[in-house]
Amino acid sequence: MSRIVGKEKAMEIVLMGDPIDAKEAYRIGLIGHVVPQRDLINMCEKIAYKIIKNTAASVRLSMEAINKGLEMPLQQGLELEAALIGFVCCLEETKERIKTYSLKRRVGDR
Repeated sequence: MSRIVGKEKAMEIVLMGDPIDAKEAYRIGLIGHVVPQRDLINMCEKIAYKIIKNTAASVRLSMEAINKGLEMPLQQGLELEAALIGFVCCLEETKERIKTYSLKRRVGDR
């Protein structure tokens, strides 16, 4: 949490034990969305759909880059990201998606 909200805010939240509401959690960057309860499932489905449109490998390796990158010095984190991007770009599934996207763009540009 301290990496997200900063040391001071994390200390305040943890040591004081006061609950924070969704609007405050959003304001400090602890959560990404605030929606009425009636819209929660719809929002989750929209987010999930956007994620599953990507290849499984790109999702997994993106998560790896973020999680491991946070534990490394900046330069090492950047090198890890570059290596993982290079790996994803070499996958046959990625090449097929790029090819499909390029063909759709050419047809749409006419």
